[in-house]
Amino acid sequence: MPLSRPTLGALNARLQADIRSSIEGAQPALRRSVLGVLASALAAAVHALYGYIADRAKAAVPQTAVDDDLDDWASLWKIGRRPASIATGTVVITGDAGAEVPANTSLQSTRGVEYRTLTAVIIAAGGTVAAGVYAVLPGTAGNQPGSAVLAFVSPAIGVDVLATVDAGGINGGAGVEDDEALRARLRERISQPGHGGNAADYRRWALDVPGVDRAWVFPLYLGDGNVRVYIADDDYTGSTLASPATVAAAQVALDAARPVTADVDVVAPNRQPVNVRVTLGPDTPATRAAVTAALADLFAREAAPEGTIPRTHIAQAISDAAGEYDHNLILPAGNVTAGAGAILTLGTLTWS
Repeated sequence: MPLSRPTLGALNARLQADIRSSIEGAQPALRRSVLGVLASALAAAVHALYGYIADRAKAAVPQTAVDDDLDDWASLWKIGRRPASIATGTVVITGDAGAEVPANTSLQSTRGVEYRTLTAVIIAAGGTVAAGVYAVLPGTAGNQPGSAVLAFVSPAIGVDVLATVDAGGINGGAGVEDDEALRARLRERISQPGHGGNAADYRRWALDVPGVDRAWVFPLYLGDGNVRVYIADDDYTGSTLASPATVAAAQVALDAARPVTADVDVVAPNRQPVNVRVTLGPDTPATRAAVTAALADLFAREAAPEGTIPRTHIAQAISDAAGEYDHNLILPAGNVTAGAGAILTLGTLTWS
């Protein structure tokens, strides 16, 4: 039975009633009544105690525990909250041939996010050089798309002030894992216990890596003893679902955790966009926005590497969107299946 917490007013009224029934002639409801003040003070104290009990009741089960209480529950299954991670990538620096950019040289984005070069580099004869950089602070703010521009805080002699992020972008930055993501991993760990290297183990090991938000396990992918693990970083915007740095980190983690007789390879699936063309009724900006959100949610929930999304599921997602009364789904014309090493993603939406 759930805890029923009385309101402050209800507790105050209950205490006043108790006083009237216990003390003949008492009128605690009168203004400036000493008994009324005592009733109010006791009601406030009891209300605070109810609040503490309600908080501890939530902490008593992992489904509702939060913050440190959830961490304590997760620790029983040897699951730790994923820490924040730092974004890394490559920038193209221009300037005079032979000019040197020292290691730890600072750059800034237009939003003031600071980066530093990993190693010293020298501009080549062509006037450019690629340099590895990392965000000074962890988190998603450090992620940058390809072609973004960074500025040197104090450029070296012969080095242009602006540098350009290469096509791969700066990626891998993630915030501290939130309660819902940690609770989902804990729930999966409890409902699907590991058994010395089964598929649930590989998925758990992958999701323990900072920056990995989703993982799919394919046992015997390349034959006996091989396990293919696809991973996704939902903050990554490149042509694959995770950056090379995140893939490398996951590979190291799984190599350390896997059984000695197993061979595991970690891969970020390639995006395979699915274009959708639909006639809506009514065709309004609000309905279009609702359909777009519904389709994005469908692909996030159902898409899996080398998997299929039925056309009927796409039509159902559109039908379930708020404001939709009728529609005609023109594209895709049938079920859609991802190719080898690919995963279906929502492509271009066209309204006819």
